[in-house]
Amino acid sequence: MRCRRQRNVTGSRPSSGQQATGNRQQATGNRQQATGNRQQATGNRERLEREKVQTFFYVSS
Repeated sequence: MRCRRQRNVTGSRPSSGQQATGNRQQATGNRQQATGNRQQATGNRERLEREKVQTFFYVSS
């Protein structure tokens, strides 16, 4: 029983390592997505500023 348990542990160790690397890749992918979302947020802010200026001109005229 003990031998089998140890064998199972050593056998499952590489797969858990692969899973860890997969999770790390997913984390880097999420980080890239976060930077993309940040760029999109800055783009929306610039557009809002432009619209604000346009509406201000409309009101002033």
